Amino acid sequence: MPKNITNHGKVRIKERVNFNVRAESLRHQVLKNGKVTSNYSGKFFQYLMSKERTRFKIKVYQDYIYIFNKNSRRMITTYKVPNKYLPLSQYEIPIEISNITNLINYYDNKYLTIELQNGKTYKGIADFNPNSPKDITNLILDNGQKLKIHSKDVLKITSITGNIIYEKNSHKISN
Repeated sequence: MPKNITNHGKVRIKERVNFNVRAESLRHQVLKNGKVTSNYSGKFFQYLMSKERTRFKIKVYQDYIYIFNKNSRRMITTYKVPNKYLPLSQYEIPIEISNITNLINYYDNKYLTIELQNGKTYKGIADFNPNSPKDITNLILDNGQKLKIHSKDVLKITSITGNIIYEKNSHKISN
């Protein structure tokens, strides 16, 4: 059975993380409860994106960044979130905002009407981008223009058939 944590990873956990816990138990907690890059916005999102590599997966848990092999889920290393990004709460995307983006992304390549709180309405095709933070969604308008929409600004989402997919303050979410 292959190891779930590299020897380097075990050394870095012992050296850098002040938790009195077994490395394997910590790995499990990070995979289960850690947040991914797209759960953050702003400069911290950009910082994490600069660390991402094709074969790596990043998780953030209790002010530490953990790097895993994307395919084997083997923990490679860990390091402390730089102080200039603390507290992380200033960059975290609230779950209700993330849920709106996830809902729109569920309708990837489907035609939607999105009504914003400022009264503007846009019609177009949902365009999922995995490299965008979870507070941004993309819509390709009828004229081909790509529009970035902040999920916090969404008031209502309607499908091409007229079904309301999401409506703010009505707690209606369907898919």
